[in-house]
Amino acid sequence: MNASSDAPGNRGRVRFIATVILGLWTIVIGRLCIVQWKQADELASYATQQQLTEVTVSARPADIVDRSGRLLATTIVAQSLFVDPQRLDVDDAFIDDVADTLSIDAEALKNRISDHADKRFLWVKRRITDDEAVAIQMLDWPDSAYGFRDEFLRKYPQGHVASHVLGYRDIDGTGRGGVEQSLNYLIEGVSGKRKLVRDAVGRIVEVSFDPDSEPKRFDAVQLTLDLTIQMFAEKALDEIMDEWKPPERVRLSWNLAPAMCWPWFPVRLTHSATCPMCRATPGETRPSASSTSPARHSNRSSLPKRWKPD
Repeated sequence: MNASSDAPGNRGRVRFIATVILGLWTIVIGRLCIVQWKQADELASYATQQQLTEVTVSARPADIVDRSGRLLATTIVAQSLFVDPQRLDVDDAFIDDVADTLSIDAEALKNRISDHADKRFLWVKRRITDDEAVAIQMLDWPDSAYGFRDEFLRKYPQGHVASHVLGYRDIDGTGRGGVEQSLNYLIEGVSGKRKLVRDAVGRIVEVSFDPDSEPKRFDAVQLTLDLTIQMFAEKALDEIMDEWKPPERVRLSWNLAPAMCWPWFPVRLTHSATCPMCRATPGETRPSASSTSPARHSNRSSLPKRWKPD
């Protein structure tokens, strides 16, 4: 009697559970159908945006040569060191080793890392030497706590010769003063684009190259300045300065090369700190310190017209 009375209740519970399970499966299948057909394009677009990253690739700055093609300025590739402060779980002794390897101030580096502890990227030193890069890799770094990036480094093979005419490029590769600034639109070229494909954890698994999106640049920008004449003229000015020892700075220029100032502009320092000529806008006429004839950075009539690479 008890068994027969419990049977209808058991069957009811079974039907209820079966109905719930069937309803849940119906919802899941319906959702899958919506995702597969109705939202497929939208979700595929979201996935592509998460996987693909477009980065800007700077063009290698053009060389600068004299009228005979002799090299005045060129560009090499150097490595720059960065760290991930959130993953840099090290003691002060390790920071001291890093600073000693790179010949930088240890306390300043510790303060910078502490100030950026919530960040994921921090430059330690940019454009380090090959020996410094090898020594850094020999240290016992935490996993994924540091890395290198390739950057362009401007070099001036002739030293200070015509440095006030050439100018320089700063840490970010921007022309400052002289030809580096006045002809920057020619020297820097046009940046390109590259697409990176990342996996689920953000690692780069593929780099897409498109010939139409590659950086475009000049091989070299040629000046009317003659290196030989410039060197002899600066040597002669050095001798005059040694003999007469004037208390003020002297500036000389000709309609043809060379163009000079004294003291020489130290490459990679600020123009205005050493040379009044370098504070002038390229092509601007200012009274000469030694005569009433005009002095110019360069002969503007000989400069090429504004150019954009194909």
